[in-house]
Amino acid sequence: MPVLIKAMQEQQTQKAAEIADLRAENTALDTEVGTMRAELAARQEQVARVLKRDEQPQPK
Repeated sequence: MPVLIKAMQEQQTQKAAEIADLRAENTALDTEVGTMRAELAARQEQVARVLKRDEQPQPK
């Protein structure tokens, strides 16, 4: 029985390590998504400025 308990504890430790790795990966992906959203927002602002500039009457 102690062998079974030890095997189960080792499996639990391994699963806990896998969960920790997945959480770290999730955090990294959340950070990457946040960066991409900020970049997208900046590009959308640039497009809006260009469109607004292009709507202005051009001097002749």
